[in-house]
Amino acid sequence: MEKQNNAPRAGAPHLDFIDLAKGICILFVVSYHVDQCEVLYRNQSVNNFFMSFRIPFYFMLSGLFISFNSGYQAFFIKKINRLVIPCTFFFCLTIVYAYVFTLVRSKVLGDSSDVIFDSSLYNFLIQESGKFYYPNIPIWFLVSLFTTYLLYLFLDFVTRQNLYIMLALSFVFGIGGYLFGKNEVQIPFYLDSSMTCMPFVAVGNVLRKKTDILHSRNKKLTIGIALICLIATAVTYGGDVTFFRNAYEATILNLYIAGCSGSIAMILLSKLIGRCPVVNYIGRYSIIVLGTHSFFIGLYTPVLTRLIHGNVLMLKALLLVLVVLSCIFCIYAMRRLVPWFVAQKDLIRA
Repeated sequence: MEKQNNAPRAGAPHLDFIDLAKGICILFVVSYHVDQCEVLYRNQSVNNFFMSFRIPFYFMLSGLFISFNSGYQAFFIKKINRLVIPCTFFFCLTIVYAYVFTLVRSKVLGDSSDVIFDSSLYNFLIQESGKFYYPNIPIWFLVSLFTTYLLYLFLDFVTRQNLYIMLALSFVFGIGGYLFGKNEVQIPFYLDSSMTCMPFVAVGNVLRKKTDILHSRNKKLTIGIALICLIATAVTYGGDVTFFRNAYEATILNLYIAGCSGSIAMILLSKLIGRCPVVNYIGRYSIIVLGTHSFFIGLYTPVLTRLIHGNVLMLKALLLVLVVLSCIFCIYAMRRLVPWFVAQKDLIRA
């Protein structure tokens, strides 16, 4: 997930609960990729419930802090630094990983798996599916969020910053993206997914500018709204939703009501909790977790499968712990060694 600027800004103090929300968000993603619908997400209803807001949560958090106050050029350069450069960096790491892992799997582990890795740019940005498996799928989000930001910048320009017209047009884009998905029309660079997710960014932006969601200290009101949103999500979530492939079984009303209400509930619950040191740390640098956790899942799974037989719950629990610890180590190392490539320092100056 995109990391917000840590530099102090007048009138915009750092909010710990936003880091917590981002940490919860990325842990949802990691746990799903670790689980592979074998334990927690084996129940289809549970899986669909969390899927309804897991990716919208990402986009709404991004929308909370979208701003064009510094001008379009500065905004564009900022997103290059925060999204395009990290995505390029993780894409290059994926090429190395695919080669090394395939070699180790065949020569050391003797694994004759017929899974075929294709870490090419075409498979990542154009094909999006098929018989060739891209070994670091989660970084699709960085591309999709970047194109979503560009679409939202376009709306800001053509509407002359009219927030409510931008919100309405975002839903027009969203309906278009949803229809592309229902008709199995794929657009390169995940533009179809970006269109579908536009409303979540727009709702986040409206919440930031027109409500006191970030600063209100009324706990009773916060709890009440969070519970209402959770109930709304439980009532309205539909079938399977796959934002990566822009494929949906849920109706469009299910998609947006459950996605928005679930995301708002998670933001408010994070606000009530406030801070959890490990989760906050992961959330603050969640872009590194996003870009690396698939590597560790791929590395540890065949080893643990050979060591642990017949106890899937133990295997998945241990795998999750190892992956999270490895990602924390990556945060520590990458912040110090390559901060310009993981959204911690700007490589391109405005």
